[in-house]
Amino acid sequence: MIEPIKPDNEMERLEEIRTLGLVNGSYKNRFDAIAKLTKSIFDVPVAFVSVVEAENQHFISNLGLVDEDGAEIEALPRNTSFCGHTILSSAINYIEDATTDERFADNPLVIGHPNIRLYLGYPIKSSAGIRVGCLCVLDNKPREFSESDLENLHSLGELIERELHIYQLATVDDLTLLLNRRGFLISVNYAVQKAKRKATSMCFLSCDLNKFKLINDTYGHAEGDVALNLFADVLRTSFRSIDILARLGGDEFMVLLTDIALPDVEAMVDRFWANLEQANIDAGKPYNVAASVGISHFESDAISDVEAMIAHSDKAMYSHKNKNNNVT
Repeated sequence: MIEPIKPDNEMERLEEIRTLGLVNGSYKNRFDAIAKLTKSIFDVPVAFVSVVEAENQHFISNLGLVDEDGAEIEALPRNTSFCGHTILSSAINYIEDATTDERFADNPLVIGHPNIRLYLGYPIKSSAGIRVGCLCVLDNKPREFSESDLENLHSLGELIERELHIYQLATVDDLTLLLNRRGFLISVNYAVQKAKRKATSMCFLSCDLNKFKLINDTYGHAEGDVALNLFADVLRTSFRSIDILARLGGDEFMVLLTDIALPDVEAMVDRFWANLEQANIDAGKPYNVAASVGISHFESDAISDVEAMIAHSDKAMYSHKNKNNNVT
């Protein structure tokens, strides 16, 4: 087996995946229809849309790929994934029989369950041209496809790319490239469903910049935008790739962490404060970007209405802000 290498733009690629919110479940309904159409057109037992993350291949839409107990597979290791190879090129990856391909002949997914033979994968690109995942079909027997078939897969892949672009325009903040309020609420609703299903915890971090109006009034709104982007970058470097980051509006930000114990949240927040301090030093501005943060942690049995949980974290944030006399 030959493990897939990481592309030269790996860090940029992972940031694009995070910006688009590709692993939080919000795309499932949009992509299920295309996956169903793909499965029907190619008459295969498996069709899926996947995202190739840092360590795993995550399935956004999965029709037919199950484990040996019949449960739907949500993710597989990247080092054994076929899609890890597919994103290395802009061309469709067509493997008629994986047992005859040196990259995959002794791959555990070939010699064991689900016994992959046919693999056909289209590398999905973001609007920036960055390959983030794949539209794929699988079969457990070798299959031949024509150039016309490959053109059909290409067209279906382009449908997904258009959906990505439309969704990004509606759900991503233009300035910081974090999710906007709409994108955050969509993502959180899916995260809540998953947390309840898997009985895992959730944690909301409500963040509000301190004395942001003073930065705007003193240095101008363009400098205010610089401060907002500095803060957004600190959030990106402080939290996990699976965490949901958003600018809700103005100088209000929100982070959602899932399946995490409170002590681990506190460690991440400590890292956030250290990163923010260092970012201010590196920026060398005549002002410091500072913030108030409210933390609300919910075990699975305490997860409730999304707006109520957000309001709880907002209350904790304002308590922090008032305590430190940062009300403006």
